[in-house]
Amino acid sequence: VSSYSILCAGYNDNIFYKKNKQLTKKYDFLQVCSLDKNKGIDRFLSLVAMMPEQQFALVGEGPMKQDVLAAQAQFSNLNYFGKQKPEKLVDIIHQTKFILSLSRNESFGLTLSEAQACGVPAVATSTDGSKAQIDDASRCIEQKNISEEQLLANLKDSMAFNLGLSPKQYDCLSVTVNKTAESFSLTRVIEQIVTIYNAAFKGNL
Repeated sequence: VSSYSILCAGYNDNIFYKKNKQLTKKYDFLQVCSLDKNKGIDRFLSLVAMMPEQQFALVGEGPMKQDVLAAQAQFSNLNYFGKQKPEKLVDIIHQTKFILSLSRNESFGLTLSEAQACGVPAVATSTDGSKAQIDDASRCIEQKNISEEQLLANLKDSMAFNLGLSPKQYDCLSVTVNKTAESFSLTRVIEQIVTIYNAAFKGNL
């Protein structure tokens, strides 16, 4: 066809939005995902071990749950919450400084959108989904043609750099990612779908 659009599913902007009164940041980094290798749980657990001074949070269920539980018993900086309803998840997001996405492959990744809609910036491996949502190369880490060891080192450097942002710099970034995420909200996606259908019907009247 001569004209087409690719739309994401849309996050629920009645739940995920930036609150006027921010909660205390208990966690430096949060990942929300299925606990499997494609989502990078092995990478996440490696970073927990590599960065003992930082607090990590993890939400999700999956085949690597036992690995997560074993790591939680070993590392005091890992906070595992299991599966959470959206209303609880949004509170955890607001208590976090940065969302992580460590996927090897990802079509879009609405958890990035949900977190950034709450004003929580992302640090992610470079996938189709993360590149569509993160316009800062320093927070979207290339993973092709490098070793896992180098990738983890690059992720750690990016995470440490972003943690070192001044409060003013962080607040500015928070506002920026919040604005970026708006276009991925369910409200905006529905508006685009309605516009597409209206245009199609008008063209056939």
